[in-house]
Amino acid sequence: AQATYKSRLKHVERLEDLVKKFEEIAKRVADPAWGKRLRSRRKQLELARQDLGEKQKTTAKVDVTLSGEASRAEVAVRIQDYSKSFGDRTLFKDASAEVRSSEKVAILGPNGSGKSTLIHDLLKHGDWHGGEDSLRIGPSFTVGHMAQEYSIPDSGESLEDHIRNWGALTRDEAFDQVSGLGFDWDELSKPVTALSGGELARVQLAKLNYHKANLLILDEPTNHLDIYSREAMEDALSDFPGTILVVSHDRYFLDKIVSRVLEIRDGRLVSHPGGFSDWWMDRSRGKSSGRLTTRGKERQKKQGSPDADSIEKKIESLETEKLELEARMEESHAAGDYDAGRRLGEHLDKINRRLEELWERWTG
Repeated sequence: AQATYKSRLKHVERLEDLVKKFEEIAKRVADPAWGKRLRSRRKQLELARQDLGEKQKTTAKVDVTLSGEASRAEVAVRIQDYSKSFGDRTLFKDASAEVRSSEKVAILGPNGSGKSTLIHDLLKHGDWHGGEDSLRIGPSFTVGHMAQEYSIPDSGESLEDHIRNWGALTRDEAFDQVSGLGFDWDELSKPVTALSGGELARVQLAKLNYHKANLLILDEPTNHLDIYSREAMEDALSDFPGTILVVSHDRYFLDKIVSRVLEIRDGRLVSHPGGFSDWWMDRSRGKSSGRLTTRGKERQKKQGSPDADSIEKKIESLETEKLELEARMEESHAAGDYDAGRRLGEHLDKINRRLEELWERWTG
C-alpha cells in the first residue's frame, strides 16, 4: 500500500509540474489549442489527487456566483478626450472609447502605458453627474471593483467584521456570503490581515456578488487564485449578464472572457474585436494600424526604454523556439535519449527565463 501511495504521489507531482508548464504556454502562446490542453491536464490532476485521497487537503470547493443583472442603458462607460500626464510623460492624449452595456472588454498595453491609471481615474472621477467630463460611468450601473492588491487597514478586524461592514448582516448571513468560496465557519474569526492573497481575492468576489454589481472593473483578477478558483471565476464571468472592463495578463482568461480589446497605443484607445489571441495575431500580421515603432522610439528617447516592436518580435521568436524545443524533448524522452533531453531542458530553462524578462518589460 505504501509503494502504491508513493507511485501515485509521484504521478501527482509530475502532473502538477506539467500543469504549471501548460499554464505558462497557454498564457503566452496565441493558440486556443493550448487552453484546451491545459483544461484537460487540470482535470487529470484533479482526478489523480482524488485517487491519492488528497482532494480535501489540496483544494476547497469553490462556487463563484455573480448576481448582477444587465442594465437597460446603452452605454456603460464613456471615455471622451481623456488626457493624462505625469511631468513630461504623457500617458493619454485626447483618448476616447465607449463600452456598451453587457460588453466584456479588456484594456491592454505595454508596461507603464497607463492601464491602472485609467482604471483609478475612472473609479474616482467617473460619476455621470458631477464627475469629470472626460470620464463617465452610466448612472444606472452599480460598480464592483476587484483590485489587484486588496488594501485593508490593519485595524484588527476579523473576516466576520469585514463582511458585516458591507451591510446589515448577521453572523450567519456573513458566513453565507463566503461559505461557497472555500471558507469554514471558524475562519470568520480570522484577522483579515492574516488572509492570503487568494483568500482576499475570494472575499472580493463575495463582495461583488453581495452588492449585485452589474459593471465589474477588474484589475488582474486571477493573480492570486488557485486553479479551481480561477476556473470557477472564469465560468461565472462567462455567464455574467452585466458589463466587464478588465486588465489582465492571463491570456487564456482573456480569450475565454472578453469579446473586445481596447489597446493603449500612442496615448489613444484603439478598439479591436475579439479576445487576446485575435488581437495578438492581428498585430503579429501587421493588420492593426498605428505607430508602434514610432512610439517605441519616443519611449527610448524619453525614458531609455527598449523598442516595444523589438521586444514583441523577440517574444514571438522565442515562443516559437520554445514550442520546437518542447516537441524535441518529448521525442528524446520517448526514444530513451535522456542526455539529449537534459541538454534540451537546460536550453529551455534559459529561454523561459528570457521570456519572463521580456514579458515583464512589455506588460506590467
